[in-house]
Amino acid sequence: MIHQLTSSLPDFKTLEFGPGLNIVLADRTESSGKTDTRNGSGKSSIVEIIHFLLGAKASPTSMFRLPPLDEHWFQMTFDLGGVPVTVRRSGATVSKVVVTTVNGQENSAPTLFEGSGMREEREHVITNEEWKRRLAPVIFGITEEGDWAPSFRSCISYFLRLQSAGGFQTPTKHFNQQATWDIQVNLSLLLGLDVELPRAWQRLRERERQLEVIRRAGYDGASGVGGSAGELASELAGAEDELARLRDSVGEFTIIPTYSLWRRRLRNWANRSVN
Repeated sequence: MIHQLTSSLPDFKTLEFGPGLNIVLADRTESSGKTDTRNGSGKSSIVEIIHFLLGAKASPTSMFRLPPLDEHWFQMTFDLGGVPVTVRRSGATVSKVVVTTVNGQENSAPTLFEGSGMREEREHVITNEEWKRRLAPVIFGITEEGDWAPSFRSCISYFLRLQSAGGFQTPTKHFNQQATWDIQVNLSLLLGLDVELPRAWQRLRERERQLEVIRRAGYDGASGVGGSAGELASELAGAEDELARLRDSVGEFTIIPTYSLWRRRLRNWANRSVN
């Protein structure tokens, strides 16, 4: 549960949430004019802020890294594994997050940090990547990493859908260009299905793709991997002849031709000098 969302921006209205369903509205009053609409009032920005505080990437063109937002921080207090946690992040230090936890609470889920066992607030500065790694097992039980494994960022995006990314166009996707394997793996985790099955499907797709590349290269005469089939056969024959010649020379202890040539030249030069 989210308890509070706030910011150092002077005009930011701190949001307080309570148990149950919370609905964020842009209110119109009797004094509201025609230009005072509910559009552009910041409702969608709330979702983007929560994404930002839960480890979303922030490119150089992200609103959090552009003036005037880059000079301010955003902060959220929420329940994480049964323990209140506060996270703060700013565009100026986008690779870092500040996490404040309360240690020593009873009946808490797996803790984010090693504590002293005392009930006290502790502030931790960690990287954004480490923050995501610590969120994954507590929120979704994700403990495995690697190729085509479920990810915290993809799973959480099903609950924090962004209209700008096409998150509301297809139920199974949280953005337009989402890959098939990403859909299958992360939805399998969220629905309690076997995650290894879609991962195995993706491994099979990759092997089929690699075989298709090899097959096309064969149809093209292997031109993409060092020349045509005829050229490669000619190079192979030449290499085999050279190998046979060197093998015979070694077997007979024959001096290499270059050395013999220079030896004859030096002998002729010495004879001319004597005469």
